[in-house]
Formats: sequence, structure tokens, C-alpha cells
Amino acid sequence: MTLVTSPLTDVPHAAEALRAAFGGSPVTGARAITGGFSGAHVFRVEAEGRAWLLRLPTGHDAVRDPARWLPCLQIAAEAGIAPPLRYADPATGACITAFIEGRPLAEGFAGPRRPMIEALGALAGRLHATPNFPPLVDYMDGMAGLIDQLRGLDLMPAEALDLELTGYADLDSAYRGLAPEPVSSHNDLNPRNILVEGARFWVVDWEAAFLADRYVDLATLANNVTRDEAELAVLTAAYFGRPASPAESARLFLARQVNRVFYGVMFLSGLAAERPGVRIAPAQIDADLAEVRQALGEGRFPLDSWDGRLVYGLAQLRAARTCLASPLFAEAVRLAR
Repeated sequence: MTLVTSPLTDVPHAAEALRAAFGGSPVTGARAITGGFSGAHVFRVEAEGRAWLLRLPTGHDAVRDPARWLPCLQIAAEAGIAPPLRYADPATGACITAFIEGRPLAEGFAGPRRPMIEALGALAGRLHATPNFPPLVDYMDGMAGLIDQLRGLDLMPAEALDLELTGYADLDSAYRGLAPEPVSSHNDLNPRNILVEGARFWVVDWEAAFLADRYVDLATLANNVTRDEAELAVLTAAYFGRPASPAESARLFLARQVNRVFYGVMFLSGLAAERPGVRIAPAQIDADLAEVRQALGEGRFPLDSWDGRLVYGLAQLRAARTCLASPLFAEAVRLAR
């Protein structure tokens, strides 16, 4: 009989998943993995002579629907982008993948930056070439819903949120005017979800995956791993297999602002849910994204704290607001069409 070790005893669906995956083989060494923002129960276990990752979601809603995202994970695993998949249950969301003996890209990369960025661009290209993921929602409609949700949480006065979102209505209109380019999209390719194992990258945490515009993933990578225009050019050349055209570069500029608003809104909404009734005064909070990113890279920024995530979320919104107020925005709108 499969042995369910003590850390898993009270976790719903853990025993069923382990029995289904490993039958009578003993399962030992269960250890909780912490540090993610999804809220899922995640454990490292050992069975059949190797380590596995057991993931058990704690929430199930229209976005975190295992009937949609588990097929996305399976497609990505078959393409060698996600870790090999041993077990998945669309009813509960429980899944077991090979445990990757690596570290998140967010903890730093010791090798040369150019090959790293090239590898990430090629990785996104491989993902986007896989069979289509199931659809969920028009991405900009989803963004509108997230912003409405944040408004309803009353984290800050309405006029303060309007100020932080200055220019977003114009961005929304411009982006909706572009022809969609739907691909299989992870939708959260941030460095915490990219594991480094030797010279190889693996992508994890697929709960937000669905069919979306190709620039969603590209913008996430551009905003999180490139430091300047030269590195951005390396990323896009690796992705497209050639230098990006002016129209492609312009569209990516627009998508990067959408991406910043997305992360800003998501972080702030999460904070409001953690501390219901708390109100903030954004004008009193200094939040510069370039400074935050530098501090993150040097291990000096407390992103896991409530206050740190508040600064980070506001910094994302303000970076987008600055770009949307610059002449670069109007030029990008003109070129992207």
C-alpha cells in the first residue's frame, strides 16, 4: 500500500493522487514547498527511486479550472517545456510531475546573460508552437474584469486608483484595435515560474494558462528578464527567429504596458483580500519600478511581505503610466497597426 507521510495526512485528495500515481509503491520523504503566491499545497515526495512534485490547488473558480489548465500542462510537458507529468485529475486539480532539482530564475542566473535571454526567447517560441491550449477569455476583457474587481475592493479611494491607471483607457482601446494572434500561452512567465536546471529551463505553475495573444508571454519575459533595448532585441530575435519588425516591436511595447497594469492590479487585489478593510494612500508611497527591480536582483527587496508587494504593485502601475504619457506610446500605436 502507498504510504502517505504525515505532512500530507490532512491535505484533501493527496492520498488518492499518490495511490493513483504509484499504486502499491511506497511514497516517503514528503516535504512542503513554500514561497509561491498561488495558495496551492505543494510537496516534494519520493517514489520509485526518484523525487516528484505533488501539487494540490486550494481554489477552484473560472480561472483556476483544472479541466482547462491541466490539459495545458500536459501539452507543455509533452513538448519538454513543463516537467514530465505522471498524474493529473481534472476533477480536483491534483497533479504529480517530476521534481526538478533546480532553482527559480528569480534567485539569479550565474551564466552569461545573452545565452540566457536567447534560451528564454526560444522557449517561448516552442511553447507558442504547441497545439492550441483551451480558450478562457479575451485577454483585454479579462483585464477589464480584474480592474473592476480591484475597484470593488476599496483598497484606495476611487480617484487615487484612477490616477494610478492614467492612460489605461487609451491603451485598452489601442490594443483591442489590433488583430489577435492567439497561441498557447502560460500567461505568467515571471522568473519565479521558470526553473533553472543546469543549462535547461523548465516552466511551472500552469493554472493561468489558456489560449491568449502571443505578446502576453513575450511582454512578461521582456519586463522581467531584459535590462535594456539591446537585451530586448536579443529576446525578440530568439523568439521570432529574426529581428523583430517595427510593427512587432511596437506591439510588444503596448503589451508590456498591459502586462505592468496586470501585475499591478493583481498584486493590489491580493493585498486587499489579505487585509479586508485596509485603505492605502498611494501618493504617500514611493514606488519606482527600476529601483524595485534592482533591489530584487540584489536580494534587498521583501517581495514576500505585504508592504513589499504593495510597493511592487504600485511600481508596476506607475511604470505603465509613465510610458503611456510618453511620445513612445503614440508612436507605438501608429506602428503596431
